[in-house]
Amino acid sequence: MKILNITILVFIFSCFVACTKEDFPKTEIADQFYLRRAGADMPVWVHGNKQSNVFILTMHGGPVLGGGLDFRRGAYTKTLEENYAMVYWDQRHSGAAHGSFSKDDLTVENYVQDLDFLVNTLKHKYGEGISLFLMGHSWGGMATAFYLSKGHFQDKIKGWINISGVVDLEAGPIDVANRLSMFANENIATGQSVETWTSILKDIQEVDLSTLPLSKDDNKIMFSVEKRANELLEEKLNKEQYREGFFSNTFLGPSASFNHATNMLHGFFPLEKEIKEHDLKLQLPKITIPSLLIFGKYDLGTSPDVGAVFYNEISSTEKKLSIYEYTSHEAMLTEPEKFNMEFMDFVELHK
Repeated sequence: MKILNITILVFIFSCFVACTKEDFPKTEIADQFYLRRAGADMPVWVHGNKQSNVFILTMHGGPVLGGGLDFRRGAYTKTLEENYAMVYWDQRHSGAAHGSFSKDDLTVENYVQDLDFLVNTLKHKYGEGISLFLMGHSWGGMATAFYLSKGHFQDKIKGWINISGVVDLEAGPIDVANRLSMFANENIATGQSVETWTSILKDIQEVDLSTLPLSKDDNKIMFSVEKRANELLEEKLNKEQYREGFFSNTFLGPSASFNHATNMLHGFFPLEKEIKEHDLKLQLPKITIPSLLIFGKYDLGTSPDVGAVFYNEISSTEKKLSIYEYTSHEAMLTEPEKFNMEFMDFVELHK
Protein backbone atom coordinates (compact mmCIF):
# COMPACT_ATOMS: atom_id res chain seq x y z
CA MET A 1 0.00 0.00 0.00
CA LYS A 2 2.86 2.35 0.90
CA ILE A 3 4.60 1.52 -2.38
CA LEU A 4 1.41 2.35 -4.28
CA ASN A 5 1.06 5.69 -2.45
CA ILE A 6 4.68 6.59 -3.22
CA THR A 7 4.16 5.67 -6.88
CA ILE A 8 1.07 7.88 -7.08
CA LEU A 9 2.94 10.79 -5.48
CA VAL A 10 5.86 10.44 -7.88
CA PHE A 11 3.45 10.34 -10.82
CA ILE A 12 1.60 13.48 -9.63
CA PHE A 13 4.89 15.30 -9.02
CA SER A 14 6.17 14.32 -12.49
CA CYS A 15 3.02 15.64 -14.11
CA PHE A 16 3.31 18.89 -12.16
CA VAL A 17 6.92 19.41 -13.19
CA ALA A 18 6.18 18.55 -16.82
CA CYS A 19 3.31 21.01 -16.94
CA THR A 20 5.27 23.73 -15.16
CA LYS A 21 8.20 23.55 -17.58
CA GLU A 22 5.93 24.45 -20.46
CA ASP A 23 4.95 27.69 -18.74
CA PHE A 24 8.48 29.13 -18.85
CA PRO A 25 10.63 30.07 -21.84
CA LYS A 26 13.66 27.86 -22.46
CA THR A 27 16.60 30.01 -21.44
CA GLU A 28 20.33 29.49 -21.17
CA ILE A 29 20.66 31.14 -17.79
CA ALA A 30 18.40 31.33 -14.74
CA ASP A 31 20.32 32.78 -11.79
CA GLN A 32 19.18 34.36 -8.56
CA PHE A 33 21.28 36.12 -5.95
CA TYR A 34 21.03 38.92 -3.41
CA LEU A 35 22.66 42.32 -3.61
CA ARG A 36 23.56 43.43 -0.08
CA ARG A 37 24.43 47.08 0.44
CA ALA A 38 23.86 49.80 3.05
CA GLY A 39 21.41 47.79 5.13
CA ALA A 40 19.33 46.46 2.23
CA ASP A 41 19.15 42.92 0.82
CA MET A 42 17.85 43.19 -2.73
CA PRO A 43 16.96 40.08 -4.80
CA VAL A 44 18.29 39.87 -8.37
CA TRP A 45 17.11 37.50 -11.10
CA VAL A 46 19.00 36.89 -14.36
CA HIS A 47 17.10 35.10 -17.15
CA GLY A 48 17.85 34.65 -20.80
CA ASN A 49 20.61 34.16 -23.31
CA LYS A 50 23.98 34.36 -21.57
CA GLN A 51 25.77 33.32 -24.74
CA SER A 52 24.80 36.63 -26.36
CA ASN A 53 27.17 38.37 -23.93
CA VAL A 54 24.59 41.18 -23.79
CA PHE A 55 23.01 41.93 -20.41
CA ILE A 56 20.03 44.25 -20.05
CA LEU A 57 19.87 45.69 -16.53
CA THR A 58 16.32 46.82 -15.79
CA MET A 59 15.26 49.39 -13.22
CA HIS A 60 11.57 49.24 -12.33
CA GLY A 61 9.21 52.09 -11.58
CA GLY A 62 8.10 53.41 -8.22
CA PRO A 63 10.10 54.14 -6.24
CA VAL A 64 8.95 51.77 -3.49
CA LEU A 65 5.71 50.79 -5.26
CA GLY A 66 7.23 48.66 -8.04
CA GLY A 67 9.12 45.38 -8.30
CA GLY A 68 11.84 43.96 -10.52
CA LEU A 69 9.67 41.24 -12.05
CA ASP A 70 7.23 43.88 -13.30
CA PHE A 71 9.45 43.68 -16.38
CA ARG A 72 9.06 39.91 -16.70
CA ARG A 73 5.50 39.74 -17.98
CA GLY A 74 3.82 40.33 -21.30
CA ALA A 75 4.62 39.08 -24.78
CA TYR A 76 7.77 41.15 -25.21
CA THR A 77 9.67 39.35 -22.41
CA LYS A 78 10.05 35.98 -24.14
CA THR A 79 11.61 37.52 -27.23
CA LEU A 80 14.10 39.58 -25.25
CA GLU A 81 15.15 36.62 -23.09
CA GLU A 82 15.69 34.50 -26.19
CA ASN A 83 18.21 37.06 -27.44
CA TYR A 84 19.77 38.62 -24.32
CA ALA A 85 20.36 38.05 -20.62
CA MET A 86 17.76 40.11 -18.77
CA VAL A 87 18.53 41.32 -15.25
CA TYR A 88 15.60 42.05 -12.92
CA TRP A 89 16.02 43.34 -9.38
CA ASP A 90 13.96 44.67 -6.50
CA GLN A 91 15.33 48.04 -5.44
CA ARG A 92 15.65 48.90 -1.75
CA HIS A 93 12.26 49.29 -0.05
CA SER A 94 10.60 47.56 -3.05
CA GLY A 95 9.16 44.13 -3.79
CA ALA A 96 10.84 41.42 -1.72
CA ALA A 97 13.84 43.54 -0.74
CA HIS A 98 14.40 43.52 3.00
CA GLY A 99 16.84 44.67 5.66
CA SER A 100 16.69 48.00 7.47
CA PHE A 101 13.70 50.07 6.41
CA SER A 102 14.60 53.51 7.66
CA LYS A 103 13.21 56.37 5.61
CA ASP A 104 16.67 57.89 5.88
CA ASP A 105 17.82 55.24 3.40
CA LEU A 106 15.54 56.71 0.74
CA THR A 107 18.10 58.95 -0.96
CA VAL A 108 19.01 59.48 -4.60
CA GLU A 109 22.62 58.69 -3.72
CA ASN A 110 21.68 55.31 -2.25
CA TYR A 111 19.75 54.30 -5.36
CA VAL A 112 22.62 55.43 -7.58
CA GLN A 113 25.20 53.55 -5.52
CA ASP A 114 22.97 50.44 -5.38
CA LEU A 115 22.77 50.48 -9.17
CA ASP A 116 26.52 50.90 -9.55
CA PHE A 117 27.14 48.07 -7.09
CA LEU A 118 24.91 45.82 -9.21
CA VAL A 119 26.69 46.91 -12.42
CA ASN A 120 30.04 45.99 -10.87
CA THR A 121 28.64 42.72 -9.51
CA LEU A 122 27.39 41.67 -12.95
CA LYS A 123 30.76 42.42 -14.53
CA HIS A 124 32.55 40.47 -11.80
CA LYS A 125 30.13 37.53 -12.02
CA TYR A 126 29.74 37.26 -15.79
CA GLY A 127 32.91 38.91 -17.10
CA GLU A 128 34.27 42.41 -17.63
CA GLY A 129 33.66 42.01 -21.36
CA ILE A 130 29.87 41.80 -21.20
CA SER A 131 27.90 44.45 -23.08
CA LEU A 132 25.71 46.09 -20.48
CA PHE A 133 22.62 48.19 -21.27
CA LEU A 134 20.40 50.09 -18.83
CA MET A 135 16.61 50.03 -19.20
CA GLY A 136 14.54 52.15 -16.81
CA HIS A 137 10.78 52.64 -16.67
CA SER A 138 9.04 55.66 -15.09
CA TRP A 139 10.95 56.31 -11.83
CA GLY A 140 13.52 53.86 -13.24
CA GLY A 141 14.01 56.23 -16.18
CA MET A 142 14.74 59.05 -13.77
CA ALA A 143 16.98 56.96 -11.51
CA THR A 144 19.06 55.63 -14.40
CA ALA A 145 19.46 59.22 -15.65
CA PHE A 146 20.78 60.24 -12.22
CA TYR A 147 23.19 57.30 -12.42
CA LEU A 148 24.45 58.08 -15.92
CA SER A 149 25.06 61.72 -15.02
CA LYS A 150 27.24 60.73 -12.04
CA GLY A 151 31.03 60.77 -12.53
CA HIS A 152 32.23 58.17 -15.04
CA PHE A 153 29.48 55.61 -14.37
CA GLN A 154 28.17 55.83 -17.93
CA ASP A 155 31.53 54.54 -19.19
CA LYS A 156 30.41 51.10 -17.98
CA ILE A 157 27.20 51.17 -20.06
CA LYS A 158 26.77 50.59 -23.79
CA GLY A 159 23.36 52.22 -24.13
CA TRP A 160 20.33 53.55 -22.27
CA ILE A 161 16.66 52.72 -22.89
CA ASN A 162 14.36 55.17 -21.08
CA ILE A 163 10.68 54.20 -21.06
CA SER A 164 8.34 56.96 -19.85
CA GLY A 165 10.98 58.39 -17.53
CA VAL A 166 10.29 61.31 -15.21
CA VAL A 167 12.23 64.59 -15.31
CA ASP A 168 10.53 67.08 -13.00
CA LEU A 169 8.10 66.01 -10.27
CA GLU A 170 6.92 69.54 -9.55
CA ALA A 171 6.15 70.37 -13.18
CA GLY A 172 3.99 67.25 -13.48
CA PRO A 173 0.61 68.99 -12.96
CA ILE A 174 1.43 71.52 -15.67
CA ASP A 175 2.33 68.77 -18.14
CA VAL A 176 -0.86 66.88 -17.29
CA ALA A 177 -3.01 70.00 -17.67
CA ASN A 178 -1.46 70.91 -21.02
CA ARG A 179 -1.83 67.37 -22.34
CA LEU A 180 -5.44 67.08 -21.18
CA SER A 181 -6.34 70.44 -22.67
CA MET A 182 -4.92 69.30 -26.02
CA PHE A 183 -6.89 66.02 -25.94
CA ALA A 184 -10.04 67.85 -24.86
CA ASN A 185 -9.85 70.35 -27.72
CA GLU A 186 -9.07 67.59 -30.26
CA ASN A 187 -12.00 65.43 -29.18
CA ILE A 188 -14.45 68.34 -28.93
CA ALA A 189 -13.48 69.41 -32.46
CA THR A 190 -14.20 65.90 -33.80
CA GLY A 191 -17.43 65.53 -31.82
CA GLN A 192 -16.24 62.72 -29.52
CA SER A 193 -17.61 62.64 -25.94
CA VAL A 194 -18.09 66.39 -26.20
CA GLU A 195 -19.97 66.82 -22.93
CA THR A 196 -17.35 65.03 -20.82
CA TRP A 197 -14.37 66.68 -22.52
CA THR A 198 -15.98 70.10 -22.18
CA SER A 199 -16.45 69.45 -18.46
CA ILE A 200 -12.81 68.34 -18.16
CA LEU A 201 -11.57 71.44 -19.97
CA LYS A 202 -13.67 73.69 -17.74
CA ASP A 203 -12.28 72.05 -14.57
CA ILE A 204 -8.68 72.37 -15.77
CA GLN A 205 -9.15 76.08 -16.34
CA GLU A 206 -10.19 76.47 -12.70
CA VAL A 207 -6.91 75.02 -11.39
CA ASP A 208 -4.26 77.55 -10.35
CA LEU A 209 -1.12 76.27 -12.06
CA SER A 210 0.88 79.41 -11.28
CA THR A 211 1.69 78.17 -7.77
CA LEU A 212 3.32 74.78 -7.27
CA PRO A 213 2.85 72.45 -5.53
CA LEU A 214 -0.88 72.60 -6.05
CA SER A 215 -3.27 73.36 -3.22
CA LYS A 216 -5.24 70.51 -1.69
CA ASP A 217 -8.42 71.58 -3.51
CA ASP A 218 -6.65 71.88 -6.86
CA ASN A 219 -5.09 68.44 -6.36
CA LYS A 220 -8.58 67.01 -5.89
CA ILE A 221 -9.74 68.63 -9.12
CA MET A 222 -6.74 67.29 -11.05
CA PHE A 223 -7.27 63.81 -9.65
CA SER A 224 -10.91 63.85 -10.75
CA VAL A 225 -10.02 65.24 -14.17
CA GLU A 226 -7.33 62.61 -14.80
CA LYS A 227 -9.68 59.81 -13.75
CA ARG A 228 -12.39 60.91 -16.18
CA ALA A 229 -9.92 61.52 -19.00
CA ASN A 230 -8.18 58.17 -18.58
CA GLU A 231 -11.53 56.37 -18.87
CA LEU A 232 -12.00 58.01 -22.27
CA LEU A 233 -8.40 57.67 -23.44
CA GLU A 234 -8.23 53.98 -22.51
CA GLU A 235 -10.41 53.25 -25.54
CA LYS A 236 -7.51 54.38 -27.76
CA LEU A 237 -4.94 52.00 -26.27
CA ASN A 238 -3.83 48.63 -27.55
CA LYS A 239 -4.82 46.63 -24.46
CA GLU A 240 -4.03 43.11 -25.68
CA GLN A 241 -1.09 42.73 -23.29
CA TYR A 242 -1.96 45.60 -20.95
CA ARG A 243 -1.71 44.74 -17.23
CA GLU A 244 -1.14 41.06 -18.08
CA GLY A 245 0.23 39.26 -15.04
CA PHE A 246 0.11 42.38 -12.86
CA PHE A 247 -1.82 40.81 -9.97
CA SER A 248 0.16 37.55 -9.89
CA ASN A 249 3.50 39.37 -10.11
CA THR A 250 2.63 41.89 -7.41
CA PHE A 251 0.98 39.60 -4.89
CA LEU A 252 1.86 35.99 -5.79
CA GLY A 253 5.23 36.14 -7.57
CA PRO A 254 8.80 35.94 -6.19
CA SER A 255 8.80 39.71 -5.54
CA ALA A 256 5.66 39.52 -3.44
CA SER A 257 6.05 39.69 0.31
CA PHE A 258 4.67 41.30 3.43
CA ASN A 259 7.46 43.84 2.98
CA HIS A 260 5.90 44.91 -0.32
CA ALA A 261 2.69 45.94 1.45
CA THR A 262 4.53 47.86 4.16
CA ASN A 263 6.77 49.53 1.55
CA MET A 264 3.69 50.76 -0.29
CA LEU A 265 2.49 52.37 2.93
CA HIS A 266 5.79 54.25 3.27
CA GLY A 267 5.46 55.73 -0.21
CA PHE A 268 8.30 57.72 -1.75
CA PHE A 269 7.55 61.03 -0.06
CA PRO A 270 10.82 61.06 1.94
CA LEU A 271 12.62 60.92 -1.43
CA GLU A 272 10.42 63.47 -3.19
CA LYS A 273 12.04 66.55 -1.63
CA GLU A 274 15.55 65.34 -2.45
CA ILE A 275 14.60 64.56 -6.07
CA LYS A 276 13.46 68.16 -6.48
CA GLU A 277 16.67 69.49 -4.92
CA HIS A 278 18.83 67.43 -7.29
CA ASP A 279 17.06 68.99 -10.33
CA LEU A 280 17.62 66.23 -12.88
CA LYS A 281 17.17 68.56 -15.86
CA LEU A 282 20.44 70.28 -14.98
CA GLN A 283 22.25 66.91 -14.95
CA LEU A 284 20.98 65.64 -18.32
CA PRO A 285 23.65 67.34 -20.51
CA LYS A 286 26.25 65.08 -18.85
CA ILE A 287 24.71 62.02 -20.54
CA THR A 288 26.57 61.20 -23.76
CA ILE A 289 25.97 57.49 -24.40
CA PRO A 290 23.55 56.17 -27.08
CA SER A 291 19.97 56.62 -25.88
CA LEU A 292 16.57 55.30 -26.92
CA LEU A 293 13.69 57.28 -25.42
CA ILE A 294 10.24 55.66 -25.61
CA PHE A 295 7.09 57.52 -24.56
CA GLY A 296 3.35 56.96 -25.00
CA LYS A 297 1.03 59.37 -26.78
CA TYR A 298 -1.68 58.93 -24.14
CA ASP A 299 0.58 59.02 -21.08
CA LEU A 300 -0.55 62.00 -19.03
CA GLY A 301 2.10 61.97 -16.29
CA THR A 302 5.17 61.43 -18.47
CA SER A 303 3.96 62.58 -21.85
CA PRO A 304 5.94 62.92 -25.10
CA ASP A 305 6.64 66.48 -23.95
CA VAL A 306 8.71 64.99 -21.13
CA GLY A 307 10.43 62.74 -23.66
CA ALA A 308 11.31 65.86 -25.67
CA VAL A 309 12.98 67.35 -22.60
CA PHE A 310 15.18 64.26 -22.27
CA TYR A 311 15.94 64.31 -25.99
CA ASN A 312 16.83 68.01 -26.12
CA GLU A 313 18.86 68.12 -22.91
CA ILE A 314 21.08 65.01 -23.14
CA SER A 315 24.33 65.40 -25.08
CA SER A 316 24.21 62.03 -26.81
CA THR A 317 24.99 62.24 -30.52
CA GLU A 318 23.20 58.94 -31.08
CA LYS A 319 19.70 59.35 -29.67
CA LYS A 320 16.14 58.65 -30.71
CA LEU A 321 12.77 59.73 -29.32
CA SER A 322 9.99 57.30 -30.25
CA ILE A 323 6.33 58.10 -29.55
CA TYR A 324 3.98 55.10 -29.37
CA GLU A 325 0.55 55.85 -30.84
CA TYR A 326 -1.56 53.34 -28.86
CA THR A 327 0.19 53.56 -25.48
CA SER A 328 -0.09 55.37 -22.18
CA HIS A 329 2.66 54.54 -19.65
CA GLU A 330 3.85 51.01 -20.54
CA ALA A 331 4.89 50.79 -24.17
CA MET A 332 6.44 47.33 -23.77
CA LEU A 333 3.04 45.91 -22.78
CA THR A 334 0.70 47.76 -25.11
CA GLU A 335 2.83 47.62 -28.28
CA PRO A 336 5.21 44.68 -27.68
CA GLU A 337 6.08 43.95 -31.33
CA LYS A 338 7.10 47.52 -32.08
CA PHE A 339 8.91 47.76 -28.76
CA ASN A 340 10.94 44.59 -29.38
CA MET A 341 11.88 45.67 -32.89
CA GLU A 342 13.14 49.10 -31.76
CA PHE A 343 14.78 47.69 -28.65
CA MET A 344 16.68 44.99 -30.52
CA ASP A 345 17.70 47.30 -33.37
CA PHE A 346 19.14 49.68 -30.78
CA VAL A 347 21.00 46.98 -28.84
CA GLU A 348 22.40 45.32 -31.96
CA LEU A 349 23.67 48.67 -33.22
CA HIS A 350 25.49 49.59 -30.01
CA LYS A 351 26.52 46.31 -28.36
